[in-house]
Amino acid sequence: MIAFIWIILIVLLFICTWIAVIERAMLMTTPLVLRHEMEIRGTPARGLWIEEQYESSLQSLALIKILSFTMTIFCFARVLDAEVFTLGNFAIGAAIAAVLYWFFACLIAGAIARAVPVGSVIRNWYVLRFVSLLNPAIQWIVEGVAEIARRLTGANLKQNGGLNPVEEQLLR
Repeated sequence: MIAFIWIILIVLLFICTWIAVIERAMLMTTPLVLRHEMEIRGTPARGLWIEEQYESSLQSLALIKILSFTMTIFCFARVLDAEVFTLGNFAIGAAIAAVLYWFFACLIAGAIARAVPVGSVIRNWYVLRFVSLLNPAIQWIVEGVAEIARRLTGANLKQNGGLNPVEEQLLR
């Protein structure tokens, strides 16, 4: 049982690092650059898809990273004591998982993404498409939070030329 949990941990860290590389690479480029590179490589439909699904794909990648981190905490807590799941085991498992997560998903993924930002996204096209299966499920949350942020910051008034007096008064 413990060997199986260690295998799951190794797979989770690998997946988390891979997803983090794609996410960091997407954040280092713009949708327009990715679209242009896809068009140069002869796949304009992929470039158009990335441009249209950029934000929701980033959010799907972040969700997968968080889920893998949560599973890593659980696995470490189970490795520490397979009999009883206590708060102490959870805290130690969380600390170990946080250090490993920082090392793999931040340091290593950041270094890889910084070295080849566009290539990291283009070479992982099928992974990005697979992860984007979550897009419809989280799309309404992503758009809802974005709309709330636009309204609270007044960004929508700047785009409309300040023509909505009710929203202008609310923001004052």
